[in-house]
Amino acid sequence: MKNESLNDTHVRALQIATTGRVPPIVYAGLNGAKVVSDEELVDLVSHGNAAAMEPLADRYYASLVAYAFRLSGGDQGMAEDVVQDAFVKILGQRSYRSDRPAKPWIYRIVTNCAQDRFRRSSRMEGRSVI
Repeated sequence: MKNESLNDTHVRALQIATTGRVPPIVYAGLNGAKVVSDEELVDLVSHGNAAAMEPLADRYYASLVAYAFRLSGGDQGMAEDVVQDAFVKILGQRSYRSDRPAKPWIYRIVTNCAQDRFRRSSRMEGRSVI
């Protein structure tokens, strides 16, 4: 069984390397395998299912860090911190509406976390926020 998950991991890595996209997460449920959408994962997280955060983070981490990197003016460390803050905030959010797309909601949280971090760092340095 350990070899199976290692093989699955290698297959996922190969899919990401060749296509540049993260393949959909498939879960085995009572009624067989099911592809879980971003909206379903965020809905699960917003209802207290922290285990659903892992596949959500797998799907979005790289693109969110790249986005936060651009927002931070090229500061890789700050970008990773912003994304970490966003994931923590997502875990605590109960405001997600499942009738709305998840991706813009997630990116808005990252944007807000970046703005919060910029405000904090500018206060500490005595600079004004742009």
